[in-house]
Amino acid sequence: MKKAMLLLAIITLVLFAGCELEPDITFESIEGGWEFDDGWAAGVVSEDIIDIWHYDGVEQDFAAYVFGELEGKEFVGTYHTDTDSETFYPITLTLSLSGDTLSITCSGEGPLDGTTLTGGTRASEE
Repeated sequence: MKKAMLLLAIITLVLFAGCELEPDITFESIEGGWEFDDGWAAGVVSEDIIDIWHYDGVEQDFAAYVFGELEGKEFVGTYHTDTDSETFYPITLTLSLSGDTLSITCSGEGPLDGTTLTGGTRASEE
């Protein structure tokens, strides 16, 4: 009996070891506009473009246009800002979708490096 229980436990561990706790993110699951904490917003415009901007409470004070490709949970590419369309910085956006809440962590170079957008909810269609 103990051998059967041990075998069952081993099989269960092997089966769960192959499961992902967070599945890959698809374009369809994040397409559209998102509003985040602290005045941040993002628009998943197409499969290869994500726009990120910030509002200071009254008007937009920063915008970045990210061009890349969705690979699992990461959007990898380059971006430029609204104030300098000539300089492109490498960037990786790590995406996390928990229920209907999106988070984006930016790592790379330039002004987006180290930025984390949290509490993302779908922007209302007005």
